Amino acid sequence: MADTTNFHFTKFFLRMFRLIFCCALAATLSRSVAAAERLNIIAIVTDDQATWTLGCYGGANAVTPNLDQLARDGARFTQASVATPVCSPSRATYLTGRHGTQLGITDWISEEEETAGVGLPGEVVTWPEVLQAAGWKTALIGKWHLGRPASSRQAICLRRF
Repeated sequence: MADTTNFHFTKFFLRMFRLIFCCALAATLSRSVAAAERLNIIAIVTDDQATWTLGCYGGANAVTPNLDQLARDGARFTQASVATPVCSPSRATYLTGRHGTQLGITDWISEEEETAGVGLPGEVVTWPEVLQAAGWKTALIGKWHLGRPASSRQAICLRRF
């Protein structure tokens, strides 16, 4: 049992180290690159997206020329996965680097749960907030689905993303 716990802790530690390293790198780059030369970061995240649905990932029947060009001209990640492949926990994991279970988000957030206050905890820092603190402008296009933004810190995140 101890070996399994150590394995999961090591895996979690490595993921957190990568997240912190990327945020630190982004912050360093943002300070060293002039505002006019600042790079654009566009992250496209989808729920339940199978590789066969995109040409750039080998989907022979998928016609996705714009996404294929973005993949050719930018960075493409081929070794990513999420423990819970539904919207709320996967978004929470993506934005924070923490498992949905650590955040109390283990499934999609229903209207009843949202009304009851289930959502991304206010004290949790997201990587877009780290980028904002370093002077980057960030935006979220699409659904939030991490709790009710009108009554919590997520309202601030939603405005600034």
